[in-house]
Formats: sequence, structure tokens, C-alpha cells
Amino acid sequence: MGNPWSVRRLRRWSNHVAPDLVFISETKVSKIIVEGLKYRLGFSNAFGVSSRGRAGGLCIFWKEDSVEFELVSFSQNYICGDVTKGREKWRFVGIYGWPEAGNKHRTWRLIQHLCEGVTVPILFGGDFNELLSNEEKEGGPVRDRGEVQHFREVANNCELRDLGYVGQWWTCERGTTARTRVRERLDRFLASSSWCSMFPNASVEHLLRYKSDHTPIVVRMKERQKRKRGRGKSFKFEIAWLLDESCEAVLKKAWDQSAGHDMVQKLGSVGNSLVSWSQEKFEDLGKQIENTERALKLAQQRRISEESCLQCSVLEKELDDLLCKHEAYWYLRSRVLEVRDGDRNTIGNDVTDFVCDILYCRTSPSIVNKTNIALIPKVKEPTLMTEFRPISLCNVLYKLVSKVLVLRLKSILPTVVTENQSAFVPGWLITDNALIALELFHTMKKRSSSRKGTIALKLEMSKAYDRVEWGFLRKLLLTMGFDGRWVNLVMDCVSTVSYSFIMNGKVCGEVSPSRGLRQGDPLSPYLFILVADAFSHMLQNKVQERKLHRAKASRRGPEISHLLFADDSLLFVRANRQECAVIVEILNIYEIASGQKINYEKSEVSFRRGVSTESRQELMRILNMRQVDRHVKYLGIPTVAGR
Repeated sequence: MGNPWSVRRLRRWSNHVAPDLVFISETKVSKIIVEGLKYRLGFSNAFGVSSRGRAGGLCIFWKEDSVEFELVSFSQNYICGDVTKGREKWRFVGIYGWPEAGNKHRTWRLIQHLCEGVTVPILFGGDFNELLSNEEKEGGPVRDRGEVQHFREVANNCELRDLGYVGQWWTCERGTTARTRVRERLDRFLASSSWCSMFPNASVEHLLRYKSDHTPIVVRMKERQKRKRGRGKSFKFEIAWLLDESCEAVLKKAWDQSAGHDMVQKLGSVGNSLVSWSQEKFEDLGKQIENTERALKLAQQRRISEESCLQCSVLEKELDDLLCKHEAYWYLRSRVLEVRDGDRNTIGNDVTDFVCDILYCRTSPSIVNKTNIALIPKVKEPTLMTEFRPISLCNVLYKLVSKVLVLRLKSILPTVVTENQSAFVPGWLITDNALIALELFHTMKKRSSSRKGTIALKLEMSKAYDRVEWGFLRKLLLTMGFDGRWVNLVMDCVSTVSYSFIMNGKVCGEVSPSRGLRQGDPLSPYLFILVADAFSHMLQNKVQERKLHRAKASRRGPEISHLLFADDSLLFVRANRQECAVIVEILNIYEIASGQKINYEKSEVSFRRGVSTESRQELMRILNMRQVDRHVKYLGIPTVAGR
């Protein structure tokens, strides 16, 4: 595994076969190097036994999200562990038999020892360095019949069954000429009868030998399912294409032929041309590799002769060249090239003109307002839809329009939004509200000498962005004094959206919503602040009418009725029936008008010291919220310091 070619081949084999667990013998590297290779090979876990100099060495890789592997024991010649996949549990032993004739008996004793007292199904796999029959050898001297017989006896005594194979019969090939070439079946899988009963459809395949004396062998527990080819995937521009001289000509020709069309049609034409060009230019490389591998495998299956040896040598050299080109192509897909060369912007004027057409209402944003929704897991192994977070992937051209509108809105936001809101407003910090809340909560810990107690309500909104009513948003913007043309443009950005869903790399379906703001749109957070500010004004109006009273952290401190950070709402009112009823009335009106909905199960209410138990029970019934002694955190910051 210290050979880069071996690592490349192993990575390609791993991508093709997608195994859950891999055992490798004769690694000839330390366990530290093994640990560093696991991610390159696509595995999450690894365990290695270091080699002795340039000889020996074992390792095992496994995917934590597919199987559990619990190490039982190991030595220089084996790794033993229990494998659990779903409800199935069995033992796997990756083995490397002693190659020296005088040490063969140690291999047989090891197998017998590992089988003693084992009650679970067991599978041995690896290089046993011995044959079960002299028919498993071609070329070279005949094997010692006594050792072959000993191997068969050990397998029979331990009730281990050879699982057979599909493909060429041998697993080890040495020698470069017909006279020196030797083929043997040294690698195999042996399983107990209980393991065979657990996996009745198990099969073993001998894969292509390349860059190693040994052939990779794979055991499949279930019947192999054909992998579906990815079709219908969305277009993605590959940076590696830029290194090909003909790429620029294809781009220019497609762009010029679309003269007079809008930006979207031009991009579509360029995309179609690039797809056709790349299929001819690059996908042939993958087909050439597959054809060369197929030809090499057929050549290896022929009987040993000078002609077959020469053919294998030529095909291996050809495969080397093709894999080098393939690896270079995938390497160039990284962003390194873009960072080094910069973004060679050759269509800047066209993009600027297109964005200006939308901003000046000459073109509708609907043509670039198709959005893909991807599901991001919230947990390691999600099983429910609620364990995914949807994120909207907006078109780049649309984002340019949206960000221009955001920059215009941000400049006037401090003059439009009340000081109670501290989210996304230039110059206002999240810590401002957090510090004020901390002082007020600290005050609520003290018993008040006044009969007028205070309560704090921490409101939890349900799907806040998704519930915003477009009609309410339009009327709100007009009421705030925004120009009608600007409002129409903003509402076009919000309401002309259509959603598709990325499932297994494919873009599926199309949905046109009737309300809501999408997460991922630069404009959405600022529009939601304006929606939440309507709630803030409703509270302030009731304060001015003296139907609500504010709280203070000190006698000379500012009076606070509420604190907002986007959809996080914290309210402070007096602990009486009248003010709680006013809060319920405001929430009901706000819900009906804006579409927002309070999650009463997650919303909390806390009381200042001195409020009687009877009053607490009555107010909790009015508010329909649960009581907490204190709100643990507000905006991620603990609300109580000290004891």
C-alpha cells in the first residue's frame, strides 16, 4: 500500500464495488499510514497491524454507517472481529497464512484455535498461502501433497466450506514470461455451515488483477443488484474542461449563435453544446478504461503462453496511461484551478444588462426563479423527514438581483424597524438584546415589594418563513411607504418562484407555492424582519394605550415590553388577567393576518418571584403555555449567571 498505483487501484475498485468492509494483507506499511488512507478510500474506520520492515502488515477498513465491527483479537497473521449489520451478527477473520513450508502447521493451528468455542457464524477470508488441490495451480512445480491434505483436513475438522468463485479460477499470478509464470488459487473464503445458512445467496467473485500479484476477491451476501445509471442530473460546468483548447471555441460558438436571445436561453444553448462536446471528449475515456479492463481480464483467463503474457503486458501499460488521464481529469475538477487562474469573466456586460433589465422591470425575474431544494441531514443517520433541513438553491443570476435589492433595503432598515429588533440590522448586535434580557431575568429572580408582578413569555414560531402570507407582505410594504414599483419587483421575486427537488442527484418535480419565504434567498431574512416588525408595532400600540405595561431592570433603566431577533420573541408584561388577555388577542390577530403560527407546546412563560401559585395557574390557562422556573437560554446565551 506504499505504492501510489496500489492506492489508486484500490480506490477505483472500492468505488466500483462499494464494499462495507475490506481486509488487506501484505500492506508493507505501518498502522499510522493505514489510518491516513481510510478517508481516501471512502471508509470511516480502520484498524491496522504494522508491517515488520518491508514484509507483512494487515489492515481492515469498514464503513460505520453500514456495518459495526468490534475487534476481538489480532496478530501479525490475522485480524478477528464481530460484524453486525442490522439483525445479522457474525464473526470475520481476515487471515494471512505463513508462506514458508516449515511454518504451514502454524496456519492450521491458528485456524483451529480461532474456531474453538465460537457460537456465532464465522467467515475466514484472505491469503491462506496454500491450495486445497493441486488442480488449483498452473505452471511451476507441483505442491507438496501432504500440506494440501493438511489444509483440507483442517477445513473439514472445523466444518468450514469453500464458497467457490465466479471469474478466473486463480487468485495469484507471478512471473513475466511464459516459462516463469505461475498461477495459483491461494486466496479464498471459507465459511461455517451456520454462516452459509444465514447468507444462502452469498457468492464470491474474482476481480481483475492489476498492479499486484494477487486478485481482489469479494464476497456478496445477497444477490447483486444492478446499479442504476444517473440520468436526469442537472448540468454542472466542469472546471477541468477549461484546460482543453477546444472548450473556449465551443463556448464562443454556442454563445454567438444565441445572439438576440435572453440570458437564460443563451445559457441553455451553451449548456447543451458543452454536454454534447464533453460526452465526445471525456466520456470516451471512461469507456476506453472499461474496454481495456475487459480485454485485460479476458487475456488473463487464457492459458499461459508467450502471446498471452505479451498481450497482458501491453494492455496493462495501456490501462496505466488511461488511468493517469482519468485521475488528472478528476483532480482538475477541484477549485484549485479557479483560485489560481481567477474568474475569467468574459460575459460580464451581458450579465449586467440582464440584471438591470429585471431591476428596471423590463424583464420578469420568473425566468431565473426556478429553485432546487436539497435536504440536509440534521442527524447522523436520519430516518424521518423531520430529521432533514430543506435548503433552497437559488439561481446565480437571481441571487445577483436579490442581493442588489438587499443592499438597497439595508441602508434604510434602521429607520424603518423598531429598536426592539436586532437581527440583520446594520450596527445592531445580537448581544444587545441578549444583555438586556439577562438583566431583566436577573431582576425577576428578586422578590418584588410591589404587588405588580412581571411575567416573561418566550414565543416559539412554527415554520416561520414558510407561513408568511404574500398578501400581508405586499400590504405591509406599501403601508411602510415603499414605492409601488419597488414593492412589485420584490413581490415578483417572492411569488414567481417554483421548486424542484434534488433526489439522489436528480432534479425531480415542480411545485408552485402560494405563500412563504424561501430559506437560501438573500432577500428572505430582511423581508421576514419587516413582517415581525408588524408584531412589534402591535405591541407598542397597546403599550401606548396603557393596556400593556413594560418591565425595567432598575428604577432609572429603560422600560422594555419586548425583544425580537428574527422569529425569536421575548415579551415582558404584568402578571394579571387583563394584560395576558391582550397578549392572546394580539397573537390571534397577528396569526390571522400574517400567517404566522405560535407553537404553544414549545413556548414558555416564567414568573417573577412573589406571584402567587393561584395567579400562575390562571395566567397559564389564559396563555395556554407551560411554566418554567427560568428560560435556560436566550439567543444561545444562558439567562442566569451564578446560583
